Amino acid sequence: MLSGHPFRNRVRELEALRGDWGSRGPQFLVVWGRRRVGKTTLLREAVKGRRHVYLVADTQREALLLDMFAAECARALGPAGISFRSWDALLEYLADAAKEELVVVFDEVGFLNEANPAFYSILQRHWDTNLSRTRLRLVLCGSSVSAMERDVLGYRSPLYGRRTGQLEVHPLRYADVRPFFPGAPEDRRIELYAIAGGIPAYLQQLDPRQSPIENVEGRVFPTQAYLHREPRLLLLQELRQPATYFSVLTAIAEGTTRFHEIAQRSGLTSNTLGKYLGILQALRLVRRELPATEARLTRRKSLYRVADPFFAFWFRFVAPWTGSLEAGDLGAPRRHLRENWPAHAGTVFEEVCREVVRDHPVPFGGPWERVGRWWSGGEEIDVVGVDRRRGALLLAECKWSSQRVSPDLVGAIVRKRDLLGGRWKQTRLAIFSRSGFTPACVRSAGEEVQLVDLARLRRELAEKRALR
Repeated sequence: MLSGHPFRNRVRELEALRGDWGSRGPQFLVVWGRRRVGKTTLLREAVKGRRHVYLVADTQREALLLDMFAAECARALGPAGISFRSWDALLEYLADAAKEELVVVFDEVGFLNEANPAFYSILQRHWDTNLSRTRLRLVLCGSSVSAMERDVLGYRSPLYGRRTGQLEVHPLRYADVRPFFPGAPEDRRIELYAIAGGIPAYLQQLDPRQSPIENVEGRVFPTQAYLHREPRLLLLQELRQPATYFSVLTAIAEGTTRFHEIAQRSGLTSNTLGKYLGILQALRLVRRELPATEARLTRRKSLYRVADPFFAFWFRFVAPWTGSLEAGDLGAPRRHLRENWPAHAGTVFEEVCREVVRDHPVPFGGPWERVGRWWSGGEEIDVVGVDRRRGALLLAECKWSSQRVSPDLVGAIVRKRDLLGGRWKQTRLAIFSRSGFTPACVRSAGEEVQLVDLARLRRELAEKRALR
């Protein structure tokens, strides 16, 4: 396994944290994001060079947590041999220590609330009475998205209204995943991203010297592999009864994307499915899409997609084959992987192209108010950029194939422009290709259609990164 440098891809987040800590007044920040997304790495980097104490909770009893925190406070701040019999004693100690600037991080804070359900109320009382009068930079960090948004950020939380800032740590975008695999060909990087998504801990499990198929068969399929059960563990953390959510995610990952089709496939009524999809959307695991040219959100025109490449991969290639993999029978899972991998990688390639157009719009005629997809009837367009103020439109197709693109696709995208182009003042056309373009395709495209191969894509991504 080859590891990248996950922290250096969190420049914006680091600047946001340090910027909040720059003022003289007290700060109360809430940081949250799913398991393995890199929150701890980010926070430990952020506190370097600052007077701080970093307190990591786990599933121990309250008395043991207090003993563990006392030892860490003694190590970081002194004096030796201190002890805390209650959360009140710990918070009073921190208030006294924060007469001069002090960063205090409670990592995995949800475990503290499990150990003592009054913890947030106790913290609220101390913040209101003394902590807010110090030079404390307090950070509450958690991995359960639903619990953090309900118990810490929510209106009914004792801590509601106390925070001075918040930061949700998202999975890395593809542009920030690329440095994990220095020297790897661009198509290999995209395929590894199609397995692990933007989670640093998952990316570090993969080996760019091996093909994506070899990585899956060696690092995901084996039941003892780190990645084999990760989505299951995450859903068990977030959801009390995950079985129905599994069926919904599997249906979407396998290509059932319309509301009524998902309901039929998962055996749910429309009312029940709406609730489950709402929760999955709140957890950032499913997203609802409209054709990019549509202004109003309607169920009739909506499609649902698994929002994260790793979850889309896992629910397509691992979850349906759990029984076979547990029994050590790899025949059917391997055949399914090899037959369907190009389609999955192609879908992720489309998302990478949309990311490039969204983040580096000028070469494609942007900036764009919205970047997405378009569909109507039997017609689809992979990348659509819309700017209604300028009356501008971008249409692009993406081809993830081992064959170079022929002139036929130029004719197809020009025809699709005619479907959408009547009300637009200016329309740009482009084709993204994994394997490049035939000479005839280049001649046919002329100056009317931009042709973007992986070398051009790599330059766009590298330039965008250099500007950050």
